[in-house]
Amino acid sequence: MFKKLMGQVPTIVIAATTAAIFGGGGAYAAAQITSAQIADQTIQSRDIGAAGVASSEIRDQSITSGDVAENGVGTSEIRNGTITGADINDATEKGLRGAKGDKGDKGDTGAPGKDGVVTAKSVNSTATPIANIGGSFATRKTEVGSTHLEAGKYLVNAYGFFDRVDNSASSTPVLQLAVRGLDGTQWGLDFGTAFTGEFPATGNLEQTASSTRYVTVPAGGLDVKVYAFGYNADTSANGSGNYTVSADVTFVPVAG
Repeated sequence: MFKKLMGQVPTIVIAATTAAIFGGGGAYAAAQITSAQIADQTIQSRDIGAAGVASSEIRDQSITSGDVAENGVGTSEIRNGTITGADINDATEKGLRGAKGDKGDKGDTGAPGKDGVVTAKSVNSTATPIANIGGSFATRKTEVGSTHLEAGKYLVNAYGFFDRVDNSASSTPVLQLAVRGLDGTQWGLDFGTAFTGEFPATGNLEQTASSTRYVTVPAGGLDVKVYAFGYNADTSANGSGNYTVSADVTFVPVAG
């Protein structure tokens, strides 16, 4: 067989081989035949009994093509189910791999993904007069603008710039910017509320107010309105119509 194989296989007693090697002289004891007396690539398949060599007799990763004579080992010399990848030299194993297969069929088209661009809605107004100050918000608020939101979550940013029209007319209101989702109740869903400080009695003075909120619009969507209003400490209507609001409200859809 080959050096690496014979170095591990129990001593082979082959009378005919012994006689041939030593010219027909006296017979050698079985223990006298070793790997050193057998030339490389001289053991043929006919010299090995059927199923005579198994994986346990072969050192892992020790067999290479140089150790085996051409056509020297056939299937009859290998016990079924005994040769494993661990018994074959890495380089030899790579050579046994088949050719690369044909390219597979194209897979099905995946489902469409969500749009990568998020479109926000907004409500804007410029210098809208606040008609009423004092009394009930539910009945006296001034509508600034409106929009419709589909179901989902939103980041609502509301900003209001408040100015006095006649700086000599005395009044000291606190002004309000309110964003409400119209759910059928008297007050609506609070999507943002912001107040100014109290205005001084007279003078050229502007104030701002802002609000930021995360809100959830229920299934079916909602109409949303933006309002302005004002309050006096004495609950009077003083200052009604003498103030304006410029509103900027954005509704940005958010995931989750």
